[in-house]
Amino acid sequence: MNNYVLKCKIDLLFDKQCLMGISVDLSDDIKTAIVNFDLLIYDKINSISLFDKDRKRTIFIRKGERRIDITDDKINIDISHKELDAIQSMLLDVFINNGFNGYHYDIDFALNAAEIQLSIIFQ
Repeated sequence: MNNYVLKCKIDLLFDKQCLMGISVDLSDDIKTAIVNFDLLIYDKINSISLFDKDRKRTIFIRKGERRIDITDDKINIDISHKELDAIQSMLLDVFINNGFNGYHYDIDFALNAAEIQLSIIFQ
């Protein structure tokens, strides 16, 4: 099985040098995002790489127990089938113009003693 690359914008949100949030904007290519999330939901691929070329950031999303792992150059995220379904539903909303400015999905992760919020934005 393969990993597919999805171009997007990734912003890391910090508070006093501590990562507090990750914002992913999938608005540039909503059609490709829909197909990639379908492939992941139906186990046709192992993961999706969210890649921000300008900021040289990569996030790998896989289906599994909710978990986040952050290294210097990449972020690995596992989310449940239910969460992937919710993201897919929202992507479809945007595609048929049922979204709105700021339409997003949030997932909270515990990492060490901190909490990190992943916010996926669709417009």
